[in-house]
Amino acid sequence: MKQRAVTLIEVLIVVAIIAIIAALLFPVLSRSKEASKVTVSISRLKQLHLMTKLYQADYDGDGRYGLPQDMGLPLRGPEPGTAVMSSFKAYGFITELILSPCGCHPHNMCGEEQHMRLVWSETWWVEESQTYREMIPLYSDFNCNSWDIHLSNDLISKRGITVLLSGTARTRQSIGNPFKPEFFVRRDEISN
Repeated sequence: MKQRAVTLIEVLIVVAIIAIIAALLFPVLSRSKEASKVTVSISRLKQLHLMTKLYQADYDGDGRYGLPQDMGLPLRGPEPGTAVMSSFKAYGFITELILSPCGCHPHNMCGEEQHMRLVWSETWWVEESQTYREMIPLYSDFNCNSWDIHLSNDLISKRGITVLLSGTARTRQSIGNPFKPEFFVRRDEISN
């Protein structure tokens, strides 16, 4: 009985079929990996928000919108996350909470660190918090963008993930300045 060998044509057909299947699955798998990073980022931002609310309750925010310390919010430190790290230790804070699952975007200038951004700075917080109230972004992650995107370029579409002072998490892919509240919140959403 003579055994039949596999021909070169048959091998090439099998390889071509496997290559076609791989080409179809690769984009789907890469999108799901990206979506899982966004989900982890949202989860970490929500945990930071919860710690902020616990801190705010303990340090008697007076209900007015203005300076972060008047609202019972931790003051921002000189380095990303330093105030949060020291202020939130009593609430179960671990360093991983401020690390972005997407790594560090080079335009965020976070060096070896991969910090999510504490949104507020006193230069704009006072005015914006009085305008946006509970709709003002509290913590944001802009690291889940392609590395060739310059975040401060208003004409290029970019992704931002944020949690508002109210606790609502938002993701947005749009043109504009992601460091301004209007990137995440439309003016018609603000109640006066």
